Amino acid sequence: MRDDSGKSKGFGFVCFKDWEDAHKAITSFEETKNKSGSTLFVAEFKNKEQREKENQKKTYQFKKSMQKLSLFVKNVPPEASQD
Repeated sequence: MRDDSGKSKGFGFVCFKDWEDAHKAITSFEETKNKSGSTLFVAEFKNKEQREKENQKKTYQFKKSMQKLSLFVKNVPPEASQD
């Protein structure tokens, strides 16, 4: 993708004919670094509505799980009170 002046926006879209090829791209590029040293990010495209719906579901599941879940807290300073 490029802006109106032709400068790269730093992302793009790729369409695959086979889902196996898309899956291979996702798994093989997880840790790949580009020329500038940044790690490439490859994931399934989701529109804004899909992302929002997924985030709402995750938030709901987290809140629901907190009702019955004990937490482990690490690195508590020795002078901390029980409260």
